[in-house]
Order: sequence, then C-alpha cells, then structure tokens
Amino acid sequence: MFMSKTRMTVHRAKYSHCESEQDLRDELIFQGYYIFPWQDAPGARYAPHQHHHDEFIIVQSGSIVFTIDGQEIRVEAGDMLVLPEGTQHSAENTSDLPVRYLICSKQ
Repeated sequence: MFMSKTRMTVHRAKYSHCESEQDLRDELIFQGYYIFPWQDAPGARYAPHQHHHDEFIIVQSGSIVFTIDGQEIRVEAGDMLVLPEGTQHSAENTSDLPVRYLICSKQ
C-alpha cells in the first residue's frame, strides 16, 4: 500500500479475486459504492484537477498513471486507488492498450 501526505492510497490487487465484471460490480454495490464505468484510449490524459468528494478508481483492465504530489503511480488491473476529497491529481494512459476502470464514490 502506498500513502502520501494527501492520504491517497493504492490497494494493490484488492479486487483481483473477482472472477468477472459482474462479480466486481456486485461486490462494490454490496460495499456501498456508486459505480460509473469509464474507458480511456492509449494516450488519453487529464490535466491536474480535484473533486469535491472522495473518489475510488478500480482498474478492470490495462493500466493508468496518476500523478499526485509530483509522484507517478501506476494503477493496474485489480488495483484500487483512493483519492480523498480535494486531492489534486492528473492521469494518463501511457500504454498502447485501452484502460477500463470504474470510478466509484460512496453512496
């Protein structure tokens, strides 16, 4: 687990035990998450920004690199990135493959 001064955390392989996308969705709903599916093509990037709510990113396939506090963090399939409210971050799909992930918030 990685932690920064903004309380951002990466839980490596937290959801790698889910055998299907439906298993993952069922578990997240059971845990009280609102789920928004998203996909980025290779090279997609997001400028630095922040949210007015806690955000949870769960990568389903591929990988994406987040930059937080000047540090790059690669988040891969099965990983969960926790971005507390107000955490400034940017993101980029630096791979040659699309990345699929779920953007989640607590209900």
